[in-house]
Amino acid sequence: MATITPEAFKACYIQFQRADKDRDVMITQLINSYEDLQLQYDRVVDQLESEKENRMIWQMQARESRKELTQSKLANESHPFVVVIIDGDGAKFRDEYFRAGDDGGGQAAQQLRTQIKLHLHQIHSDASIDNWNLMVFFYANMDGLAKVLASRRILSSRTDLQKFASGFGRANSLFSFVDVGYGKDKADHKCQAMLKQMLHLSSCRHIFFGPCLDNGYLNLLEEYKHDSTINKKITLFATEPAEPGFVDLGFNIVSFPSVFRSEPLDTFRGYDIGIHPFPPAPLPYSKSADDLSDITASSAGGAISNSPKPSNNTTTANGGTPTASSWAVTAKLSKGPIIDIYTKKAPAPKAKRYALFNASNQRVDERLPQADANAVKSLENKARSQGTNFCNFYHLVGTCDKGESCEYQHEVKPKLTPSERVALWHKSRGIVCSEGLWCEDPYCLSGHHCKNIYNNGVCTWGSKCFFRETHDADVIPTLKVFEDGSREDLTLGRIASGR
Repeated sequence: MATITPEAFKACYIQFQRADKDRDVMITQLINSYEDLQLQYDRVVDQLESEKENRMIWQMQARESRKELTQSKLANESHPFVVVIIDGDGAKFRDEYFRAGDDGGGQAAQQLRTQIKLHLHQIHSDASIDNWNLMVFFYANMDGLAKVLASRRILSSRTDLQKFASGFGRANSLFSFVDVGYGKDKADHKCQAMLKQMLHLSSCRHIFFGPCLDNGYLNLLEEYKHDSTINKKITLFATEPAEPGFVDLGFNIVSFPSVFRSEPLDTFRGYDIGIHPFPPAPLPYSKSADDLSDITASSAGGAISNSPKPSNNTTTANGGTPTASSWAVTAKLSKGPIIDIYTKKAPAPKAKRYALFNASNQRVDERLPQADANAVKSLENKARSQGTNFCNFYHLVGTCDKGESCEYQHEVKPKLTPSERVALWHKSRGIVCSEGLWCEDPYCLSGHHCKNIYNNGVCTWGSKCFFRETHDADVIPTLKVFEDGSREDLTLGRIASGR
């Protein structure tokens, strides 16, 4: 047997050490890998458990949602309704309903309900529409509508419209007469918002929308023209012949002549709105001294009541006979001089102030002459030197109720020139009247519409104009209303002159 040297044992031992070290490294790596895998496994198990819990929760919520949806569908099926959306700017109830006040409102509501039911029977002949609720929304500027109806003598006073609206609302718990207040297109916005809301409600079976007069609704209705699921729910109604744009939409159009008037209010002018022809002026005549007691005081308008008959035997104190064209009457007093009581000229009557209105009974400002640039500058300089602005009433009307307590300037030397007064008029018209186009005060000096729209003019200020809401206003006056309540129809002169 060969002998193994120490060096060989040592080399062999070193090899064993290296092998042990490699084995330790490998085992350590295996243990670390196992630990990593165990951690990943634990995380996956936790996620799986979480997903199981979430799935159970979602399944439970899905079951509850399906149950709620089913209940909602059943509720909708059991409570269907029809809605009628009316823009009161274009639709006016018949005069007899307005005049009947509270009872008229109830009668109009009942007649409208009857007419809607008749049309529903034709549209949904296979449905039980008697179980459908009917909702009616009538949107209007109540104060403005009352003014228009009162000016046409349809209402005796503006407060009568409130009685009609109350009767309309009380006739049915789902009927509403909604006052939208002043402002351009406020009724339009309400009607459009209500239409959008109702179109997507499954319980809303049908919508009556109108009247077909305001072309501002065309863009909205155009969106639903080709939507077969929606356009079947819409029926338009017209009070007057529908505008061509509404006819082209292809929706069904109906009318309710027994409920709404079929002609616009603007066609009722002249004597229908309280204008009466002025009586002819009395012919001149001569009067004797004995008949002086028959003459009465003249009225504010200059008419003479109890006019005596002319006498053919009238003589003067000296026996002469006056001519028929003479208005002088002399009286001979006992032992006194002859006194002529008619030679003095009567003071000129004070010009009555007035306000102008268009065919829609909206205020129209009388057009002012062009303001002179030098006069405008001069007016500003005078106001600056006085330390305060001029009183519009004092300098434009001639009087100011506040007197010495007025905070604005009255007396100024030298007085304002005619050109400066025109400049002051323009400055006063630049103040927007709080009543806007519905102002009836003949003493109102503020502006009621944009001054740039006369003769179809266009305002260069556009949306920045303080009067931008009046850019579409009609500024052709048709009626002059004086401060004493008398009226003058301005259309009569235009008809006579062929304009």
